[in-house]
Amino acid sequence: MAVRLHAFASGEIFHCYNRGVDKRTIFEDQQDYIYFLKMLRHFNTSEVVGNLRLLQTRAQVNPPVTLLSYCLLPNHYHLVLRCNDVEGGLSKYMQRLGGGYTMYFNQKYKRSGSLFQGKFKAKIVDSDSYLRHILAYVTYNYLVHELDDKNLYRSSINYKDELVRGLASDFGEENMLEVVNIIKELRSTRQDLEL
Repeated sequence: MAVRLHAFASGEIFHCYNRGVDKRTIFEDQQDYIYFLKMLRHFNTSEVVGNLRLLQTRAQVNPPVTLLSYCLLPNHYHLVLRCNDVEGGLSKYMQRLGGGYTMYFNQKYKRSGSLFQGKFKAKIVDSDSYLRHILAYVTYNYLVHELDDKNLYRSSINYKDELVRGLASDFGEENMLEVVNIIKELRSTRQDLEL
């Protein structure tokens, strides 16, 4: 079992991502996107998680992560997460998300086995410039893959988060094509960003 290079420490920010096994589609229809989005919110609690329907009426208790940005694409997802003060919280959150969504998907599509390609990948965001880059990368990832955002491929930045609001202010819709071209160049030279 591979050991992660960085511990998921409180206050640290990580770019987490995974894709379908054999690059398979993991979001077959809009209902799948909606269910995954619900899981992003409802699994973000330190309490024991049972049925997702029951969680919809309960408030989050001591959320293990803060979701800064996300992008859901047909065969993969990207999340930018900040660890909160919960011991092992990010790992537990991602385990709940991956396992819960796999159970939902396998039941809905009458299949069995792994849905995702191994455990999720996590890259530490260790500088302000890398945070700017990764927020742009995740926010505009659907354009990098030349997808339409009319469905739920669209991404989001948590502008309520003070840190993100300050750092993200230098890329906006007017700079979008420039950012996308930079990302495409970067992806062509880095194997770890290929999805």
